[in-house]
Amino acid sequence: MPPSPPNTLPMNDGTTSPPRALTEAEQLLKAEQRQVWEVDRTNLQASHPFIGSLAAKLILVPVIDSRLPTMMTDGHHLFANAHFTTGLTPAARHFLIAHAIAHCIGGHFLPVRKRDIHRWNLACEHIANYLALLEGIALPTTAILYPSQAGKNVMEVYDWLEDHPCLAQDRPVDLHPSDAWLPLSLATVQDPDYRPVPPQATPARHWRELALKSAINANSGTTRMRDYLAMLTFNECEARKCS
Repeated sequence: MPPSPPNTLPMNDGTTSPPRALTEAEQLLKAEQRQVWEVDRTNLQASHPFIGSLAAKLILVPVIDSRLPTMMTDGHHLFANAHFTTGLTPAARHFLIAHAIAHCIGGHFLPVRKRDIHRWNLACEHIANYLALLEGIALPTTAILYPSQAGKNVMEVYDWLEDHPCLAQDRPVDLHPSDAWLPLSLATVQDPDYRPVPPQATPARHWRELALKSAINANSGTTRMRDYLAMLTFNECEARKCS
Protein backbone atom coordinates (compact mmCIF):
# COMPACT_ATOMS: atom_id res chain seq x y z
CA MET A 1 0.00 0.00 0.00
CA PRO A 2 1.43 3.43 -0.89
CA PRO A 3 2.61 5.25 2.23
CA SER A 4 1.35 8.63 3.31
CA PRO A 5 3.15 11.57 1.68
CA PRO A 6 6.23 12.66 3.62
CA ASN A 7 6.11 15.83 5.67
CA THR A 8 9.60 16.91 4.67
CA LEU A 9 8.40 19.39 2.03
CA PRO A 10 5.99 21.82 3.70
CA MET A 11 4.06 24.37 1.70
CA ASN A 12 5.23 27.97 1.72
CA ASP A 13 2.78 30.22 3.56
CA GLY A 14 4.26 33.34 2.01
CA THR A 15 6.31 34.26 5.06
CA THR A 16 9.29 31.98 4.43
CA SER A 17 12.21 32.25 2.04
CA PRO A 18 11.88 31.66 -1.72
CA PRO A 19 11.86 27.99 -2.78
CA ARG A 20 15.22 26.30 -2.60
CA ALA A 21 16.87 24.20 -5.29
CA LEU A 22 17.40 20.46 -4.96
CA THR A 23 20.40 19.08 -3.12
CA GLU A 24 22.88 16.67 -4.67
CA ALA A 25 21.42 13.84 -2.60
CA GLU A 26 17.94 14.63 -3.90
CA GLN A 27 19.20 14.61 -7.49
CA LEU A 28 20.72 11.18 -6.89
CA LEU A 29 17.46 9.94 -5.39
CA LYS A 30 15.58 11.11 -8.49
CA ALA A 31 18.00 9.27 -10.78
CA GLU A 32 17.66 6.13 -8.68
CA GLN A 33 13.88 6.25 -8.75
CA ARG A 34 13.82 6.80 -12.49
CA GLN A 35 15.78 3.58 -12.99
CA VAL A 36 13.39 1.71 -10.70
CA TRP A 37 10.33 2.97 -12.58
CA GLU A 38 11.88 2.19 -15.96
CA VAL A 39 12.37 -1.43 -14.85
CA ASP A 40 8.77 -1.53 -13.62
CA ARG A 41 7.50 -0.28 -16.95
CA THR A 42 9.48 -2.95 -18.79
CA ASN A 43 8.15 -5.64 -16.46
CA LEU A 44 4.58 -4.44 -17.00
CA GLN A 45 4.96 -4.92 -20.74
CA ALA A 46 5.53 -8.61 -20.07
CA SER A 47 3.05 -9.18 -17.24
CA HIS A 48 0.26 -6.82 -18.33
CA PRO A 49 0.74 -6.06 -22.05
CA PHE A 50 -2.20 -3.70 -22.36
CA ILE A 51 -1.11 -1.35 -19.57
CA GLY A 52 2.57 -1.93 -20.30
CA SER A 53 2.31 -0.90 -23.94
CA LEU A 54 0.43 2.26 -23.04
CA ALA A 55 2.86 3.08 -20.22
CA ALA A 56 5.59 3.34 -22.84
CA LYS A 57 3.79 6.44 -24.15
CA LEU A 58 4.26 8.40 -20.91
CA ILE A 59 7.47 10.22 -20.01
CA LEU A 60 8.52 9.19 -16.49
CA VAL A 61 9.68 12.20 -14.47
CA PRO A 62 10.70 11.71 -10.82
CA VAL A 63 10.61 15.06 -9.03
CA ILE A 64 11.11 16.54 -5.60
CA ASP A 65 8.83 19.53 -5.36
CA SER A 66 6.63 20.59 -2.46
CA ARG A 67 3.74 21.25 -4.86
CA LEU A 68 3.56 17.52 -5.66
CA PRO A 69 3.36 15.31 -2.56
CA THR A 70 2.56 12.09 -4.44
CA MET A 71 2.15 11.81 -8.23
CA MET A 72 0.13 13.13 -11.16
CA THR A 73 -0.16 12.88 -14.93
CA ASP A 74 -0.86 15.61 -17.45
CA GLY A 75 -1.41 13.15 -20.30
CA HIS A 76 2.20 13.49 -21.45
CA HIS A 77 4.25 12.87 -18.30
CA LEU A 78 4.00 10.79 -15.17
CA PHE A 79 5.37 13.00 -12.40
CA ALA A 80 6.14 11.19 -9.14
CA ASN A 81 7.61 12.57 -5.95
CA ALA A 82 10.81 10.58 -5.38
CA HIS A 83 10.38 10.72 -1.60
CA PHE A 84 6.87 9.29 -1.94
CA THR A 85 7.90 6.44 -4.24
CA THR A 86 10.99 5.40 -2.29
CA GLY A 87 10.25 2.20 -0.44
CA LEU A 88 7.15 1.26 -2.44
CA THR A 89 6.83 -2.39 -3.40
CA PRO A 90 6.86 -3.36 -7.09
CA ALA A 91 3.14 -4.17 -6.81
CA ALA A 92 2.41 -0.69 -5.45
CA ARG A 93 4.40 0.95 -8.23
CA HIS A 94 2.68 -1.19 -10.87
CA PHE A 95 -0.66 -0.07 -9.50
CA LEU A 96 0.35 3.60 -9.63
CA ILE A 97 1.51 3.30 -13.24
CA ALA A 98 -1.73 1.55 -14.22
CA HIS A 99 -3.70 4.17 -12.29
CA ALA A 100 -1.99 7.01 -14.19
CA ILE A 101 -2.55 5.30 -17.55
CA ALA A 102 -6.23 4.87 -16.72
CA HIS A 103 -6.47 8.60 -15.95
CA CYS A 104 -5.02 9.28 -19.40
CA ILE A 105 -7.50 6.93 -21.06
CA GLY A 106 -10.33 8.70 -19.26
CA GLY A 107 -9.09 12.17 -20.17
CA HIS A 108 -9.09 13.02 -16.48
CA PHE A 109 -6.31 15.58 -16.91
CA LEU A 110 -8.71 17.96 -18.66
CA PRO A 111 -10.10 20.87 -16.63
CA VAL A 112 -13.63 20.68 -15.31
CA ARG A 113 -15.45 23.90 -14.49
CA LYS A 114 -18.32 24.73 -12.14
CA ARG A 115 -18.34 21.33 -10.49
CA ASP A 116 -17.79 19.82 -7.09
CA ILE A 117 -14.11 19.17 -7.81
CA HIS A 118 -13.63 16.70 -4.97
CA ARG A 119 -16.62 14.65 -6.11
CA TRP A 120 -15.38 14.77 -9.71
CA ASN A 121 -11.91 13.63 -8.65
CA LEU A 122 -13.41 10.71 -6.74
CA ALA A 123 -15.42 9.68 -9.80
CA CYS A 124 -12.22 9.78 -11.86
CA GLU A 125 -10.44 7.73 -9.20
CA HIS A 126 -13.14 5.07 -9.37
CA ILE A 127 -12.89 4.87 -13.17
CA ALA A 128 -9.09 4.66 -13.07
CA ASN A 129 -9.09 1.92 -10.45
CA TYR A 130 -11.82 -0.04 -12.20
CA LEU A 131 -9.79 0.00 -15.42
CA ALA A 132 -6.71 -1.18 -13.51
CA LEU A 133 -8.77 -3.94 -11.92
CA LEU A 134 -10.02 -5.11 -15.32
CA GLU A 135 -6.39 -5.39 -16.42
CA GLY A 136 -5.67 -7.66 -13.46
CA ILE A 137 -3.69 -5.11 -11.46
CA ALA A 138 -3.88 -5.63 -7.70
CA LEU A 139 -5.48 -2.64 -5.97
CA PRO A 140 -4.32 -1.45 -2.54
CA THR A 141 -6.88 -1.66 0.23
CA THR A 142 -7.16 2.14 0.24
CA ALA A 143 -8.02 2.37 -3.46
CA ILE A 144 -11.31 4.10 -4.22
CA LEU A 145 -13.73 1.69 -5.84
CA TYR A 146 -17.51 1.80 -5.59
CA PRO A 147 -18.76 -1.73 -6.40
CA SER A 148 -22.28 -0.63 -7.32
CA GLN A 149 -20.79 1.67 -9.98
CA ALA A 150 -18.68 -0.96 -11.73
CA GLY A 151 -18.93 -0.50 -15.48
CA LYS A 152 -20.38 3.02 -15.28
CA ASN A 153 -18.88 6.10 -16.94
CA VAL A 154 -17.48 9.05 -15.04
CA MET A 155 -20.62 11.18 -15.39
CA GLU A 156 -22.79 8.42 -13.95
CA VAL A 157 -20.42 7.91 -11.02
CA TYR A 158 -20.23 11.67 -10.43
CA ASP A 159 -24.03 11.95 -10.26
CA TRP A 160 -24.28 8.90 -7.99
CA LEU A 161 -21.76 10.40 -5.57
CA GLU A 162 -24.02 13.38 -4.94
CA ASP A 163 -25.87 11.31 -2.33
CA HIS A 164 -22.79 9.56 -0.95
CA PRO A 165 -22.72 10.12 2.84
CA CYS A 166 -18.94 9.88 3.36
CA LEU A 167 -17.34 11.86 0.55
CA ALA A 168 -14.97 13.70 2.88
CA GLN A 169 -13.42 10.41 3.99
CA ASP A 170 -12.41 9.35 0.47
CA ARG A 171 -9.17 10.74 -0.91
CA PRO A 172 -7.46 10.23 -4.29
CA VAL A 173 -4.09 8.52 -4.21
CA ASP A 174 -2.63 11.09 -6.59
CA LEU A 175 -2.85 14.76 -7.39
CA HIS A 176 -5.29 15.69 -10.13
CA PRO A 177 -4.59 18.55 -12.55
CA SER A 178 -7.45 20.54 -11.06
CA ASP A 179 -5.41 20.57 -7.83
CA ALA A 180 -1.94 20.70 -9.36
CA TRP A 181 -1.67 24.19 -10.78
CA LEU A 182 -0.40 25.75 -7.58
CA PRO A 183 1.62 28.97 -7.76
CA LEU A 184 5.34 28.76 -7.25
CA SER A 185 4.97 31.08 -4.26
CA LEU A 186 3.47 28.13 -2.35
CA ALA A 187 6.54 25.94 -2.81
CA THR A 188 9.42 25.58 -0.38
CA VAL A 189 11.27 23.23 -2.74
CA GLN A 190 11.20 23.82 -6.48
CA ASP A 191 12.13 21.17 -9.01
CA PRO A 192 12.66 22.55 -12.54
CA ASP A 193 11.64 19.15 -13.94
CA TYR A 194 8.12 19.58 -12.58
CA ARG A 195 6.54 21.30 -15.57
CA PRO A 196 3.08 19.92 -16.32
CA VAL A 197 1.79 20.61 -19.82
CA PRO A 198 -1.44 22.64 -20.02
CA PRO A 199 -4.37 20.28 -20.65
CA GLN A 200 -5.57 19.74 -24.20
CA ALA A 201 -8.49 17.77 -25.60
CA THR A 202 -6.56 16.24 -28.52
CA PRO A 203 -4.28 14.03 -26.36
CA ALA A 204 -7.34 12.88 -24.40
CA ARG A 205 -9.05 11.64 -27.56
CA HIS A 206 -5.78 10.09 -28.71
CA TRP A 207 -5.41 8.12 -25.47
CA ARG A 208 -8.93 6.71 -25.75
CA GLU A 209 -8.42 5.67 -29.37
CA LEU A 210 -4.98 4.24 -28.62
CA ALA A 211 -6.29 2.22 -25.69
CA LEU A 212 -9.14 0.71 -27.68
CA LYS A 213 -6.86 -0.09 -30.61
CA SER A 214 -4.24 -1.66 -28.33
CA ALA A 215 -6.81 -3.80 -26.55
CA ILE A 216 -8.25 -5.10 -29.82
CA ASN A 217 -5.21 -5.43 -32.09
CA ALA A 218 -2.82 -6.76 -29.47
CA ASN A 219 -5.50 -9.10 -28.15
CA SER A 220 -4.61 -7.88 -24.67
CA GLY A 221 -7.10 -7.15 -21.98
CA THR A 222 -10.22 -9.14 -21.32
CA THR A 223 -13.39 -8.94 -23.38
CA ARG A 224 -14.88 -7.04 -20.46
CA MET A 225 -12.06 -4.50 -20.73
CA ARG A 226 -12.56 -4.04 -24.46
CA ASP A 227 -16.31 -3.63 -24.04
CA TYR A 228 -15.80 -1.07 -21.28
CA LEU A 229 -13.33 0.94 -23.35
CA ALA A 230 -15.76 0.95 -26.26
CA MET A 231 -18.51 2.20 -23.94
CA LEU A 232 -16.41 5.04 -22.55
CA THR A 233 -17.15 7.57 -25.25
CA PHE A 234 -15.21 10.70 -24.51
CA ASN A 235 -17.30 13.85 -24.75
CA GLU A 236 -15.45 17.07 -23.96
CA CYS A 237 -18.60 19.18 -23.72
CA GLU A 238 -20.20 16.72 -21.32
CA ALA A 239 -17.08 16.73 -19.15
CA ARG A 240 -17.16 20.52 -18.85
CA LYS A 241 -20.84 21.31 -18.52
CA CYS A 242 -22.29 22.79 -15.35
CA SER A 243 -24.10 20.65 -12.83
